[in-house]
Amino acid sequence: MVLGGVVAAAGVIAFLALRPHPVPVPAPVAPSSAPAPDTLRVPARSPETAAPSTTVSPPVPRRAVEGPLPVPLNMPTVVSTNNPIHPRHSRQRIVLAFADLAKNDTIDVESIFKRVVVSGGGRTVDWGMLVGAGGANTVTLAPNRLQDNTKYTVQVLPGIRSKRGRILVKGGTNAFTTPVIDTSYTYQLINASRASALFFAENNVCQIGKGRFTNQDEWYFTVSSHQGYYIIHYSFSGDTTAALEGLASPQSCRLSPTGGAPSTSMFWKLVPVPGARFQFFLQNMSFGAAQSLAAGPTDVPTMQATDSRNPGQIWTVTRSNRRGR
Repeated sequence: MVLGGVVAAAGVIAFLALRPHPVPVPAPVAPSSAPAPDTLRVPARSPETAAPSTTVSPPVPRRAVEGPLPVPLNMPTVVSTNNPIHPRHSRQRIVLAFADLAKNDTIDVESIFKRVVVSGGGRTVDWGMLVGAGGANTVTLAPNRLQDNTKYTVQVLPGIRSKRGRILVKGGTNAFTTPVIDTSYTYQLINASRASALFFAENNVCQIGKGRFTNQDEWYFTVSSHQGYYIIHYSFSGDTTAALEGLASPQSCRLSPTGGAPSTSMFWKLVPVPGARFQFFLQNMSFGAAQSLAAGPTDVPTMQATDSRNPGQIWTVTRSNRRGR
């Protein structure tokens, strides 16, 4: 008996070799570029690539208007004006001039604050700003009580900007020295050894007066044609046609006519006494530093060999009144 390729005879079962039935093979499917909906794709990373950093870089701001960057501002020059001898005077000015600023541009005044530091005389100077003073390319500061004959530094820090976007990238420092005399005032010239002031007496002779006379505070200064020298006049005499003259000893100091062309003996330099305030040696151009105006044996001053130890050669210059008031 044959059943499905199996022969059963006499209790013996034998297997017959049968042809294998073909198994169908599914056709190949073309690969798709789209992942399966439930497949999570992980970007491949080569072994040499380190793990991504967790630091987030700040966004880079974009300029509102594309184009070349504004040209940086140059360091301004510093000019000092109207600095008198009297420390309580309030007309002092410091002008910052931005020479390279365009005519259609101005300094943003808010950017000035905390970016300008004025110092001198062992202190930092407070200052205010005068808006609108000067030209469009200048900034005018009103410092508080600059001292006479004192060196000041003005430190300008980066960050000052103009209305059109120009910025001071590199700051710097400028310096100026306040002058000794304000020519719009009269002064007393007080001799240290006599504690008395110089005044104009009779016959054009100058004397050192004991006590206080009404005409002791009538000296005033004009700037001479020689830098650093003043011509000293006496307002009690009425005009500038006469000036203080220091002649060779034994001639006395006197008030002499200028004749329209003052002599070198009428050009005076105020040389500060080291370590003293408002005290000076009075030296003229004729004798230079070799001689100074000094109290003589009498009350009439003469020119004598300069001696820093001699109090008779030390003069205190004290401001009195505004001229022409």
